[in-house]
Amino acid sequence: MLMLRITSKDQSIKELVISQFLSISVQQDATYALVDAATSAPVSDVVIKKEGEDLVIDFDVVTD
Repeated sequence: MLMLRITSKDQSIKELVISQFLSISVQQDATYALVDAATSAPVSDVVIKKEGEDLVIDFDVVTD
């Protein structure tokens, strides 16, 4: 299971479980990280970016 960890400008942390679709308001000056819920380790091969008012999570799928 994956979680989105949001660290606000005031350093408060909020964690949201990622389900199929998650809709959140992007916070100014916040940082976002995708983490494994079981280990709290950052998930690799993932890009989180803001597109307009949306926060988009891209999973980098490598195929051989």
